Amino acid sequence: MANPTLTSEGKKHAQPSPKHSLFHSAKTMEQKERQRKAQLGIDLLDSKQDIGVYVKGVCYDAVAFVRYLLNPALEKLFQTTSGNQWANILFQYTEVGPTVWKGEKIARGTAVGFYNMNSKKIFHAAISVGGTIVRGVNGFLLSPGWGVPADLAKVLGRPNEDGTFNYDNGKIRVFLSTM
Repeated sequence: MANPTLTSEGKKHAQPSPKHSLFHSAKTMEQKERQRKAQLGIDLLDSKQDIGVYVKGVCYDAVAFVRYLLNPALEKLFQTTSGNQWANILFQYTEVGPTVWKGEKIARGTAVGFYNMNSKKIFHAAISVGGTIVRGVNGFLLSPGWGVPADLAKVLGRPNEDGTFNYDNGKIRVFLSTM
């Protein structure tokens, strides 16, 4: 028991222990909120929830929202970024360049960006649900709708010798991000 204190009537009254402090209560609430967000992210990956309830029609926002749910460190960025700004943040070039997909399995929850070699821009984003399967919105064959996952191995086939894929009468690269 914690150190007792005297009440105004002179009776002993125990102080709350540190594990029952306001700080502990706040931390417990934060932890439960993180768990709730992570569970929503998992439910969205599994298509148990409709992404359209939370995000309206922009592929980058849908991916960023799920990444935010799975990675609370993105909260400040999530509050100030939208639309194709996410393409620059999620798939930014590092000193060694972005992670390029070469046809292997993609870890669940990884953001997937589709880069057009001609325009030199990310033109679509989706999120991996495991293996080579992705979910996204407004991506035609690359992710026709949240409830209709796409298998990139089937849609894109094997990469070309230069690491690009043939898609829509052009060449694309596929970038991965766990940010």
